[in-house]
Amino acid sequence: MGHRDFTPEEATATLPYVERIVRDIVAAYGEWKDALERYELAVAGVTVATGESPEAEEMRRDVDALAARIEGLVQELTPVGCTVKGFDDGLVHFPSREGPLRWRLGEASVEG
Repeated sequence: MGHRDFTPEEATATLPYVERIVRDIVAAYGEWKDALERYELAVAGVTVATGESPEAEEMRRDVDALAARIEGLVQELTPVGCTVKGFDDGLVHFPSREGPLRWRLGEASVEG
């Protein structure tokens, strides 16, 4: 797929689709961070000799599944041509000739 340059109007026209996906990314990212923190606490002090507990292994699988979900959502944006730059706040860049156009989850339109 070739590089596409957006105008602010063209980028804004993609928002009904982009916003839905970015909203899911932000939610999944929050879940991933929480799951990762729980996992890190569960494995604190684990050594090669002791290994992970079954509960910690389950937590690791949850972290991996959430990461895969996020990656899948990001890939859904590939055909649009925009890039997620902020997983916490839903910052998205759209390429343009003048530099990236920026949009953040909750905004009504894309600005230069």
